Amino acid sequence: MPVSKRVKNVLHRVGLLNVAHSLRTSIFRALGGMSEGEISRQRLLLHDLSHSTAGNNAGFYDWPALLAESEIRAQNGFRAGAAFLISEIGLDLVYGAPDDNYRPLYEYMRAMLYARNNNPEKATRCIECSAVPMGIGGDLFYSDAMSDGMQIAAWQKRAIRRKIPPILISSMPRAASASLVSTLSTYLNIPAVRISLGNFPNFSLMEPWAKQFMQGGAVLHDHFGASDFNVDILERMGNRNVTVLVRDPRAAAFSLINKEFLRKDVPISEDKIMQSFRVYLEWFEQWITVANAGKLKVRWVDTARLTGGKESVGDVMNGIVSWHGLTKSDLFSNRVELKTRNFVQGRPDAWRDHVSEDIQQVMNAAMSSKMREILDV
Repeated sequence: MPVSKRVKNVLHRVGLLNVAHSLRTSIFRALGGMSEGEISRQRLLLHDLSHSTAGNNAGFYDWPALLAESEIRAQNGFRAGAAFLISEIGLDLVYGAPDDNYRPLYEYMRAMLYARNNNPEKATRCIECSAVPMGIGGDLFYSDAMSDGMQIAAWQKRAIRRKIPPILISSMPRAASASLVSTLSTYLNIPAVRISLGNFPNFSLMEPWAKQFMQGGAVLHDHFGASDFNVDILERMGNRNVTVLVRDPRAAAFSLINKEFLRKDVPISEDKIMQSFRVYLEWFEQWITVANAGKLKVRWVDTARLTGGKESVGDVMNGIVSWHGLTKSDLFSNRVELKTRNFVQGRPDAWRDHVSEDIQQVMNAAMSSKMREILDV
């Protein structure tokens, strides 16, 4: 049976995929349960299909059948095909290379661990040691993070030559941030990047990535909060103008939980919506506090201005780029269309259908007057 190019690509990448599978499973399983000394004793080594146990025991496998089945699985995406091959083949560690070769990989994984454990200082030092440049985010595999970062750095340099400033945006999750940033990235021909690690609402800026971003030529697709750690970095960088994309936290919380529960095909939990709402409130109020204190100059953008027809997309985009120093304030015309990435059109008040009257009153009371002013609700 001939092997398609798609399956060959799966086989080519399976070694790299298995690196992330093994390292992420072992490291994040130990989250919070390992001291720094215990973590430092872990040796994180690369996998290689050519050194696998399966390669030494080829007689035990029906390779044509495995390839045929993997091709079927890969019709649902490379991830499905690769996951099948990983589960069926089983790969061993390679111990041949010098130990120092593995330090960047090790430090990169430690950075993600420390950031998720709310230790941004140590996460930053690990990112410095890893030499991984800024990228698109999303906890990429080390190999993908390096490759992605190098491509973005080259793209950024081209944009810097065109005098594009850094467009610093922090966005509330489920607030059409992907659509906003994709539109800016497409029309300005600049990379969309992320410069933080961790979990919402406690994403922490990584200073090496922040320094690279502040050179210009990129737009930020990030959800970092206004923590003391993050504000200190931005103040020291000298770029105090921030666009903060927000949405009614009641609707955003419902959107997040609805997305997760639809994926699991189970009824939406009112308690989960309320838990999510509290997290959104914390993030939003943190930004309001910093803006009121004048530590950063915040320009608020309500998602409804983008998606609800309150203002043209072109006007919103022009306002953002001029706030960040792009002098051509009429760069975007009124004919600009919003790139609808990860965007689902729905009723703004759909959240009310899923929480009781009592919970609605609690949520309403929790929203400050300044928050309501920003959102015009």
